[in-house]
Parts: sequence; structure tokens; C-alpha cells
Amino acid sequence: MGRVEGLENWDLAGVPEQLQVAEVTIFVAYPGLTDELLAQKPAERLKAIAQQMRAGLEAVAATGKLSKWKLLKDANRRGGRFDRVRGEVRVGDIPSIAQ
Repeated sequence: MGRVEGLENWDLAGVPEQLQVAEVTIFVAYPGLTDELLAQKPAERLKAIAQQMRAGLEAVAATGKLSKWKLLKDANRRGGRFDRVRGEVRVGDIPSIAQ
């Protein structure tokens, strides 16, 4: 399961479940460098890594549990690759999205 941070700071006891919505940012980890990736030329390897990370983000979005979502990338990287998605989610759905 992925890491979920910050939920321990929330006291939602008096909040109706339908109103327990949070804006979350979900990061996809950089994939491990396999022999297959390392055998590729650098430009091909970067493209393959970007595709793997984008596929992970799209899988999160495909759960249908995020609303108002958008893909984000590091603005400090030239070209950059998408590495996170931000959106709204019901608090009770956070653990299942992290998996």
C-alpha cells in the first residue's frame, strides 16, 4: 500500500460522511531501474519511465473516486513528466486509492 500522511490530524467525528471530502495530491513513485530499462538508450529509457508513471496516474484517476482531478508535473524540470495527480476524494476512499 502507498503511504498516506496527515489523516491522523483530522477529527471528523461530527462531520456527516457525505461532507468528508478532502483535496489530495497523489504521487507516483519513480519506477525501479530494471535490466530492461537500463538496456535502452537514455532517451528511450526516459520515455518508458514517463509512460510507466503516467499509466500509474491514469490508473488512480480510473478508480472513479477522484473528482475535479488534474495531472501535475514538476515545473522546474524542462519538459518534465507527470508525477502526481490532484483532486477531491471522499475521506473514506483514501486508503483504497493508496493501494
